[in-house]
Parts: sequence; C-alpha cells; structure tokens
Amino acid sequence: QALQEDDEFVRRLLERAGPRPPIPQADLDAIAERARAAWQWQLRNRARTSVRRVVWPLITLLAASLALTVGLAWWATSNGELVPITVARVEAVAGAVSVDGRGLETRQIAVPDEIPLGAVLRSGGAGTVGRVSLRLASGAVVRLDENSRMTLAAAATLRLEHGAVYVDTGAAGLAGGTGERNVEVWTPVGVARDIGTQFTVRIEDSATPRMRVQVREGSVEVERGDQRHVAPAGEELVLRADGGVMRREVARFGDGWEWTLAATGGFPIEGRTMAEFLAWVARETGWRIRFEEPSLADMAALALKWNKPLSAR
Repeated sequence: QALQEDDEFVRRLLERAGPRPPIPQADLDAIAERARAAWQWQLRNRARTSVRRVVWPLITLLAASLALTVGLAWWATSNGELVPITVARVEAVAGAVSVDGRGLETRQIAVPDEIPLGAVLRSGGAGTVGRVSLRLASGAVVRLDENSRMTLAAAATLRLEHGAVYVDTGAAGLAGGTGERNVEVWTPVGVARDIGTQFTVRIEDSATPRMRVQVREGSVEVERGDQRHVAPAGEELVLRADGGVMRREVARFGDGWEWTLAATGGFPIEGRTMAEFLAWVARETGWRIRFEEPSLADMAALALKWNKPLSAR
C-alpha cells in the first residue's frame, strides 16, 4: 500500500508540474556528447565480459535519467546558471524556523525569503518555539505551527510529516496570485484537498497516528486509499491510521485556531482603510461582524466606504 501511495503521489506531482521549459541547446549538446563518449568507450572495450557491456549502458541511462529529473526542479537562466524554482515567499516568522532539502544548506528563514521547490521546513524544536506564514505563488496562505515538519513537494502540494499546517485558499483572490489554487496536504494517514476554504491539518503522533482536519470555511475532501470523506465548514474530521473515522462539530474560532493568528505578521495598517482592517480581523479570527441595530449596519457601510486610510502614527 505504501508503494501505491508513493506512485500516486508522484503521478499527481507530474500532473501538477505541467509542461516545463525546453532544455537549453547547450545542455542537450553536452548530454549527447557524454552519451557518445560512453558509447565509443563501449566499442573500444568489447573484449570485456558481456555483463559489463550490459551494465555500463544501464548506468549511463540511469545517470541521464537522474539529470533529467534534477532538471525538472531547476530553471536554466540565460547565462547558463541554474537557479531553484520559487514556490513560496516568507511573510512572517515567529521564533526559529529552518529550511533545508534539495541542494540547500540548513539555515534559519526570515522575511521575505524565497522558498524553493522541494524545500523542507522545520519549526521550533529543542525547547524553542517557531511558526511561519508563507504565501504560495497562487496567492494562497500556508502557515506552519510549532514543532512541525513539512515539504513543499509541488507548487500547491504540501507533505506534512508531523505537526500542523493551516491553509487559506480564499486569500488567493485578495493577493492577486496566479496558478494552481487547490492545495493538497499529504500526510502519513491521508490526503486533504481544499475546495475553496480555510482549514487546518494536524498529525497527532501516538500508538495509532491520527490526522485531524478542522474546517472554518468552504469544505475539504479527505482521501485515504479508495475512501473519500468531505468535511464542511464547522466540522472536524479525524482519521486514524488503523482505519477509524470520527466526525464532530467544531468552533470556527477560539483556542483551536489561535496559533494560526499567532503565525501572522499582523495587519499592516499604513495606507489601509478601517473596512480592510475589519475584513482582515474577521477572516483571521473566524468572527463575524454584526451590529446591534440593523440601521447601524447601513450607516457603518456608508462610513467605511468613504473613510480615510488608517495611519501608523
């Protein structure tokens, strides 16, 4: 089953990757020259055993395949230098959060670092607290809770090994992002796929690992093998590694969501309006803005329409 899940994961990654830019001609020429040299070497050494005549071409093919695989994760610039594909930017960091992975040295991240494809994020640990808020290229917001480990496996695919992640794809439209906005969160227990939503996914380590999905807005489809479960707003879905499933109502604000607000960098008020600030507060906390008197709502709407920008001073 694990092998089937890995194959399915790779298939989805290839589908999401889409067509890649053509390999530069200089690189193609270099690959062809290496292959030609390897073939000529084989011709000069026919006296060697048949086993070696079979093995070495296979090694050459494997090396070429590895080069092409690495090429999927890197862009070639006009001057021939290879640079990583950026899939996210750091918007806020609270505490210690490190990044490493594909060709990266382990380092602490900061605003406004670019996070490349394949990067592994680790928050907190060893007695330290760390949280981070990222903005994907699509505009979606992704936040990692303390003591978590997550890999940015594709532009809109997250692989959560432990800890918790918060996803807000509804923020994508506000950010003017482009690209794939339907985010998938892969875990050892199952896959959570957003349907225009705000939600959290938490992996709880125990004798029987559990995947806990809480939905604030929209709905989330959770997949495990051939099973499909949909959790609407205001519901929590818990999947156990042994196959058990539990549903229950959950608040859209309060203690379970406080860490997602703590991971933000706050609201930048300079040049912003009160209407924007209230909309931000409502979205980040799950609260709803209501007025005691219906007539006050109309007055407030008119006032917010014409109000002046807020000032940091």
